[in-house]
Amino acid sequence: MAQGHKSTNVRKKQIMDAARKLIMRAGSEHVTVRNMAKEVGISEAAIYRHFKSKTEILSFLADSVADGLLHDIDTAGSVGFTS
Repeated sequence: MAQGHKSTNVRKKQIMDAARKLIMRAGSEHVTVRNMAKEVGISEAAIYRHFKSKTEILSFLADSVADGLLHDIDTAGSVGFTS
């Protein structure tokens, strides 16, 4: 199961990506710490080294999605799209 030591930023991204994949594949009700750990290939305890709770993971994921959308809007605006 162990993937070896990774930096906190890398591991956080992997955990958030796992949550995103689980939501897309099976729905939000399947986003559990156990399932995220299995998806990343780490222990459940390792999840808690990087995040305080599942709620915190989902909050970071929501912020990441919002940031991506805002970036896309800014990019589209700079290309010259108008209403």
